[in-house]
Amino acid sequence: FWLKFELFSGSDMLRPRSTPSRKAPPWNDMVAKCAMPQYNALRDSNLGHFWSSPRNRAHLTELGLIDDMGNLIDLDQYRRKFHVIEKELQHADATEKVREREKERRAVDAAIIAKRVEAQERRMGELRKLKEHRRRCQEELRARRELQFNVSGPQSPKDHPKALQG
Repeated sequence: FWLKFELFSGSDMLRPRSTPSRKAPPWNDMVAKCAMPQYNALRDSNLGHFWSSPRNRAHLTELGLIDDMGNLIDLDQYRRKFHVIEKELQHADATEKVREREKERRAVDAAIIAKRVEAQERRMGELRKLKEHRRRCQEELRARRELQFNVSGPQSPKDHPKALQG
């Protein structure tokens, strides 16, 4: 649609009127239906003499738009290739991080198992010492009772060694 402009009082500016006119311009429909082709100056045959100068070729090589052989580099293809390489590197980094975390986890697990084994061995040693102490105490008690029994003789049936065992 066409906008009509009017001069507002007190200013030198033209502003669009709030009500548009009903008639649409004839070129409006064609622009909406077809896209404008993209222009690439590097592929323009009329600029071939410009791009063939050594100075411009050196500049394009520095920018990375042409290779050492003088062939144009397709930037879209290069970007896609670069993106794939970038994704592969990210994947490799992620895999390496996972591998490192697994290695650290295994080291922590091994340390935990070693501590558990050490604690269990310590408990078993304490139990062996306790059993040995009890066995010695019982032997001493038995030896004292036998000594007492041999010295004084049996006083009552309760003091008899067979009665004590049962």
